[in-house]
Amino acid sequence: PRTKWIVGIIILIILILILSASWLSTFYTDYLWYSEVGYTSIFWKRIWTQVWLFFVFAALFFVLLYSNIWLARRLTPRYERPKGDISPVEESIAKFRESAGRWLGRGILIVTIIISFFVGWASAGQWENVLKYFTHASTGTVDPIFSKDISFYLFEYPFLQYFAGWLLTALIFVLILTAVVHFLDGAINFTSKEQRFAPHVKAHLSVLAAIILLVQAWRFRLDMFGLLYSP
Repeated sequence: PRTKWIVGIIILIILILILSASWLSTFYTDYLWYSEVGYTSIFWKRIWTQVWLFFVFAALFFVLLYSNIWLARRLTPRYERPKGDISPVEESIAKFRESAGRWLGRGILIVTIIISFFVGWASAGQWENVLKYFTHASTGTVDPIFSKDISFYLFEYPFLQYFAGWLLTALIFVLILTAVVHFLDGAINFTSKEQRFAPHVKAHLSVLAAIILLVQAWRFRLDMFGLLYSP
């Protein structure tokens, strides 16, 4: 087991190095250019913004995904192998649960960390919109429709639009994976004629679906402001 962990860590490190190769290749040249024109502080501000964006979005996605998977497995009753004749699907799920009991928890944690890493890496590219959002100044001019300062459309709206889309996509992804976990745990059974969805599955997925609808409503609200926005 220890050897497998070491191999996994080495593979993860190699993967990180490959993904960061393009970024590292431009890091030093960008630093030299900023240093030449006397804007080294701006360079480091961009870098640190990218770093904390990576950790914030990766952590947020990790919490969303892992907490729901943990809750799905926590709510599932203790596993008991079905008795009597069962369908091929139920037989496959039964074998999976019997064999995966030892490593499934660690596997889910590792996969969640890896996915969160990629999510954080992609979100770090929003550093410019984030800096505009947090450091902009008011223009003193408001639009005639919604009475919002023009700076909202220039500096705040792009990041809000990105974050709303990111949150919706993340929640849909979490909903799908959570449903898969419930299915693998036997709480969703499409072959059953009596109860295909266990009560706790209906409650869990319904709450996630309701949150998704609320986020979509927020996106519609932002789209309303977008009618006046022209990049």
